[in-house]
Amino acid sequence: MRLTKTSILLGEPVWVDVIVTNRTSEPLRIDMGNACFGRRPLQVEIPEAEPGSGEHKRCGLIGGSCLSAGPYLLDSGNSLTWRYVVDGDFRITHPGTYRVLLQKKINYAVAVPGESYQFMGNAPEQTAKETVLLEVRPADPAKLLTIEQALVAEVTAPYAEPPLPAAALPATPDSEARRKALEARQYETMVKLAARAAIAEGLANFPVAGMEPVFNDWLINDGGFGYGLLALQKLNTPESRRLVAQAADPPEDLFRQWRRHSYFADRPSAETVAKLSFSNWQARAVHALSEMGDRSYLHMLEKLSGDTSWEVRQQATLGLGLVGGESELPKLIALAQSATNTRDRSNAIQAMGDTASLKAVPLLIAFFTLKNADEPSRSTFALATITHYSPPPSDARTIQESQALWWDWWEHNNDNARAYGPFECSAE
Repeated sequence: MRLTKTSILLGEPVWVDVIVTNRTSEPLRIDMGNACFGRRPLQVEIPEAEPGSGEHKRCGLIGGSCLSAGPYLLDSGNSLTWRYVVDGDFRITHPGTYRVLLQKKINYAVAVPGESYQFMGNAPEQTAKETVLLEVRPADPAKLLTIEQALVAEVTAPYAEPPLPAAALPATPDSEARRKALEARQYETMVKLAARAAIAEGLANFPVAGMEPVFNDWLINDGGFGYGLLALQKLNTPESRRLVAQAADPPEDLFRQWRRHSYFADRPSAETVAKLSFSNWQARAVHALSEMGDRSYLHMLEKLSGDTSWEVRQQATLGLGLVGGESELPKLIALAQSATNTRDRSNAIQAMGDTASLKAVPLLIAFFTLKNADEPSRSTFALATITHYSPPPSDARTIQESQALWWDWWEHNNDNARAYGPFECSAE
């Protein structure tokens, strides 16, 4: 394992190249890992850095399983280089020399002939550990902008697959030599595109002011492997917020611009599906705008809480609680009471739990008996978010009994209770 650079500017992204060599006599399938559900395929620690990533993380663990690309086929004697962003639960906030502790686990198994995908659940593993030094020089925004612009050119340069070697082009199209050459070229392409995606990921996680137009282009045209919105959100400048807000409440021509570069570009019969996909894209922008926390966009979120798209309404409603806090309680109460379906009503109640306001507590308790609102579980979750209190669990308790327990707790604790925000996970 090696750093792509051992000396960087403060705020500059850096990557680790992990080199895996097949020293066995048989072809192997190599699982390089993925970042699904927050897992980090490369474990990085920097003891001298500030603890915490600075990102908003909701309390409680989110888990699950997800699909990833099939394990890489590595022939005997060959090597594979895979690139990862140096990222973790730390922040480098000042110049200096830092120890970077790297740990990478690799699962591998003998390749099954003819199988392009192998389940690696019970495969053996090997773990490598390395400590390297990283010099961080003082910040230089102008120079850093130049560096990141050069990396953008690398990410977005047209990619052409290399031609097959002459030896792999016999008269028989389905020959074994041709099949192997095609497979080798496929894996070479996968590795090179994955390296570009890692560069885009690094730029998104360590963006620099001045890159807003590039990231907006990535957002609309997806030239940055899906990292455009994350980059704008992480940057969180006035201009990046304006661009995210534009995607959250798009002008009429933005759909046509987005579609020209989307999967649906040449499929005129897929108009309905394209619009549904665009609504999902818009909803993710609304979510990002809420995470950016700019109260000047509350009026937009209020408007979008009545959007025709359920996904957009959901994210806008949740954003009202997160960004507006206590000031948005009247709006959220009105949404909960006037909603025509369970999902909208439940979202308004959940948003009340994100307001970090004790004024929401009696309102949420009163909502226990609100019909078609996923009660009492929705209010119970919102109450637990604000108060960090939950009554003892019981399957036999009625809604009225649950409500009475909360009224009793509130009566005895409202004078000294403390309100918690959705990202405050400590009970202290």
